[in-house]
Amino acid sequence: LAKMRVGVFVGVLAVMAVVSSMPIDEIDIFETFAIDEPNTVPFKWTDCGATNDIGHVSALSVSPDPIEISKSQSENVTFSLTAGLTGTVTAASAKLTIKKKVLDIWTKIPCIDGVGSCTIPNVCTLLKPGPCDPILVAHGIPCQCPFKPFTAKFDPTAIAIHAQKSIPGFLANGDYEVQVELYDPANTQISCINVQASLKIE
Repeated sequence: LAKMRVGVFVGVLAVMAVVSSMPIDEIDIFETFAIDEPNTVPFKWTDCGATNDIGHVSALSVSPDPIEISKSQSENVTFSLTAGLTGTVTAASAKLTIKKKVLDIWTKIPCIDGVGSCTIPNVCTLLKPGPCDPILVAHGIPCQCPFKPFTAKFDPTAIAIHAQKSIPGFLANGDYEVQVELYDPANTQISCINVQASLKIE
């Protein structure tokens, strides 16, 4: 009888191992986050970097709160920001951690096909060549690598969010947390920022 129990136990472990190695059902995962949840979290942010990081954010605000995003048209968002860079950045990787509050539990959105909590090997390759946005030019901030030391202060500024062109289909009403960590090629952290915000999707 004992041997039979051990055999059943081993068999269960084998089945669990096979199931755990099966491909993730991407549709089921994203359906979990496509459910509308209440807007309960006020906008807040934290500079989660170390004191010796070369990039820091010292002030950030966004309105309206909740942030309104439309799947059919552009929406205006007003933000203010004070940030600085004390060293030169020639290349950087980015680690994104994105969570959504599902049934009042912060749940990490996995990285699938480049969407979700992903790591970007070199953000510099994502920056488009050409003229910089006038807002960046006015504050002396480059839009391509390398990034040289700067200090920038954005007074309340309205920007248009063209989310209808790129918003993921699974994105729905609710509370979100995003943490962005930047690292140089030597894997030394450049900066870190954590933001919690409530999104109202229409």
